[in-house]
Amino acid sequence: MPPLGTVVQFIVAFGGAYLVALWFSMIVWTYYDIRARSADLYVHIFATALVLVFNVFGLLLYFILRPRETLAEAYERSLEEESLLQELEDRLHCPSCRQRIHSDYVVCPSCHVILKNRCGACDRLVNPRWELCAYCGALQGVGHEHAGEDHQHDDHATGSPTVVAMTVETYGVDAPGPGGVAGSVD
Repeated sequence: MPPLGTVVQFIVAFGGAYLVALWFSMIVWTYYDIRARSADLYVHIFATALVLVFNVFGLLLYFILRPRETLAEAYERSLEEESLLQELEDRLHCPSCRQRIHSDYVVCPSCHVILKNRCGACDRLVNPRWELCAYCGALQGVGHEHAGEDHQHDDHATGSPTVVAMTVETYGVDAPGPGGVAGSVD
């Protein structure tokens, strides 16, 4: 049986080697972790040196100071935010009241702004600002003869002039009748 001093030396040597390996692995882990969390070289050096110099206490300090999310997580979050913003921008809104509308609406149900006209030649929906129909090429001169006239009328329910008539006039189509329904576009 080996003497007791040799066994103690072996245990101390094995424990010391284990602690050095643990310290080295903390340094390597810190380096890889900070590389995943920051693109700044100085931050990589600082975090690795923190663990190199202060050992376990440096690792605890690194846990407190390190960025919350990795670069990949930040990139995924930014993609998700961009996607949500794009989805919000893709939704159609009324140019007057900003309420959500569908692409096939002719009139905004909230503020009664004329959103689209019907082409007299092909009967497809066209933007009121277009001079030509994009589908058949027909001239869209509908309503230009009313441009100088005042299309305000009294609303039978409130007795006040409606905003609908004013907004419809800017698009050059007939004002809505007493029932609030726009007249036909010739």
